[in-house]
Amino acid sequence: MGQLSKSGGGWVAVNPLDGRLYNGQPGFGGLRAYNLSKVAPIPTTIPANLNMLPTLDYIGRVELPLGFGGDYWDQGGAFSPNGTFYYVADTNSVDSGDNSSVQSGIHAFKLVPFPPDTIAISADPSDPEPPDHVISVAPVGSSPGIVKLYVGGDTNTGYFRVGYDPKYTVPILGMDTSRQYELEGTTVYRGSDGIMYVLLVMLHNEVGEDDTTLYGWYDNEP
Repeated sequence: MGQLSKSGGGWVAVNPLDGRLYNGQPGFGGLRAYNLSKVAPIPTTIPANLNMLPTLDYIGRVELPLGFGGDYWDQGGAFSPNGTFYYVADTNSVDSGDNSSVQSGIHAFKLVPFPPDTIAISADPSDPEPPDHVISVAPVGSSPGIVKLYVGGDTNTGYFRVGYDPKYTVPILGMDTSRQYELEGTTVYRGSDGIMYVLLVMLHNEVGEDDTTLYGWYDNEP
C-alpha cells in the first residue's frame, strides 16, 4: 500500500513497459506517473493512520493528446500488455442529430514513458513539474512522447465509441439529480486466441438498483 501525491483520479493502472503506476491527474486529459519501489506490504488490518503509509515517488505528468475538450469525465484507464494506454472519456455533450454522446468511449494512445533512471520530483501540488518531467505530444521513438492511435472498433470513428444520451437523468423526489447512464472502468487483455480485447462497463443508475452493460471490442493491436 502507499499514498499518491498530486493524484485526483478514481483509478490507477500499471504500465508493463516501465512498471510504473499511473493515475488520472485532477481535471481531465492527463496522467501522473509514480514509481512503485516504496509500496508497503498489504497489512492484515486497516492501519490506524493511513497518513503513515509511504508516499510513492512522483515521476512526472503525461498530457494526453485527446483532440477534443469540453464537459467530460475521466472515468478510467488501462494498459495493454504492449503498453498501449486506453482511456475512458465520458461526455456531457450530445450530437444535435442523433442525440448521442460525442467522443464518449475509449481512446487509445502509444506512450514512450520516462526513462528508467528518471529521478523523483516534488510532490507538492503547488510545485510545477520541470519540462523534462512532462510528456506531451511528440513523435513516438526513443525519447519520451505520446501520440493518439486510430482504432476502428465497429463505428469507424477512430476510437471505441459508446453512443447514448447523457442528458437523461434519474428523478428522485421529483428532482433530476443523477445521470441515468455513465461509463466506468475498462480492462484490456490478450485472449488465448492471440487477439487483444478491450472491455468497457456502462452503469445504468436507477432508483433502488443499478444495472451494468459490458461492451467489448476486438483490437488490431499486435
